[in-house]
Amino acid sequence: MPELSPDDRLLVTRFFEEDLSPEERALLASKLEGSPALRTAYLEEAALISLLQELPEETLDQAKPKRHHKRTWLPAIGIAAAAGIALALFFPKSTPAPSSQQASIRASHGALLINGKAANQNSIVTSGQTVQLNGEHSSANLTFSDGSQLLLTGDSKLTLLDKGRRGVEMESGVVHASMSDHRTDSPFLVVTPTSRLEAPGSRFALEMASDKTRFVVSQGKVKLEDLAKSKVQTFATGVEVERKGAGRFEVSSSQRSHFSWQYDFEEPSPEDYLGTPIATDLPAGSRGGALATASFVEGMGRYFYQIGFRDYLTGLCQITDDSHLEMTFRTRQPYWFNTFIHAIDLREGETLDVKIYKLAPAQLRNKGYVRDLWNRATIPLSAFREQGDGSFNGPPPEAGLLITTLYVSSPEPERDLRLDDIAILPSGEGSIVLEPLTP
Repeated sequence: MPELSPDDRLLVTRFFEEDLSPEERALLASKLEGSPALRTAYLEEAALISLLQELPEETLDQAKPKRHHKRTWLPAIGIAAAAGIALALFFPKSTPAPSSQQASIRASHGALLINGKAANQNSIVTSGQTVQLNGEHSSANLTFSDGSQLLLTGDSKLTLLDKGRRGVEMESGVVHASMSDHRTDSPFLVVTPTSRLEAPGSRFALEMASDKTRFVVSQGKVKLEDLAKSKVQTFATGVEVERKGAGRFEVSSSQRSHFSWQYDFEEPSPEDYLGTPIATDLPAGSRGGALATASFVEGMGRYFYQIGFRDYLTGLCQITDDSHLEMTFRTRQPYWFNTFIHAIDLREGETLDVKIYKLAPAQLRNKGYVRDLWNRATIPLSAFREQGDGSFNGPPPEAGLLITTLYVSSPEPERDLRLDDIAILPSGEGSIVLEPLTP
């Protein structure tokens, strides 16, 4: 690794002294992106400050130079002296110091909090700190120094383990994990109130709720310890495990290999989708549909009228080269509603991230839609575009991504957006087709 220059090290030190101008902060951010040595120095400094802040005040008083306030002492003595004092105070010479955890937020969407304070992409998380997402459309990638990645989705909350332990304590929500196998002597742990998971070199997803725990193994093996019964089990690729309350773990085959998904509202359940069930004024032969209902979107700060589906753990289905969306819908203004897809990139070697795609309503223009009638639409997913820099002008979704959410959304209730059925299928028309149904 290239040696860190004195100017760059001083830049990091002055950052933690809050002594950088806006231009210098921008310069540091730019250099952090391209310099592994600088990122290491930054993380070491952050971990050291976090460690020293946990010292009792009387210990700080003994260690700091006289006539200096506690807040100004750390920058004054510098990194090397502070490191020496911290090690001398905490660890005898015969006892190695445990490593502190650090993770960087590499990608995020929606509302992200670290220890209750608003954060964003490029933020640093250290041992003992809590990461929380607010809003079902939120997500964040945590990348650790050994290359392990965690992807949080929806309303999720976890805390980085401290006291030399590697891993996180999961409180709620869903996390997708890609674990490095570089340190099998100290495996990465995912801890819940009832269980402890250990999975070096593996990929898995975990859902933690008040009444149940579920996880899916997509690569490698996961060792699970039941903390109440002191029982250890190992689960391999392709397994889905669910535990309700304090009951036993139920094992089944994972559904991740499915390339199609559909919903017809015939037997609606409030847990299955976002929307209001309807049973009248439907297409011939239909026994159920849905009306868009008001839903607050955290990232937008307002309500939208939506019909939506989500499964953050196993996903709705995987995208293929010719995947397409089929739906039977009705609205008073066909060019004023959007269709959104959220998909997780679980492919080997890629950053765990949620990609957001939208079908713009203008693409339905001049396709033969008849207002206030039920219309059948066939739309290739290649017509969707990825969000980037606040607009949807990126590439279409790629094969292999896992669709976790699908929303049809309108900004106003008077547009009367309704669905009779909806599906994602692995083959179909190569262009958008709209066909009005006979009244």
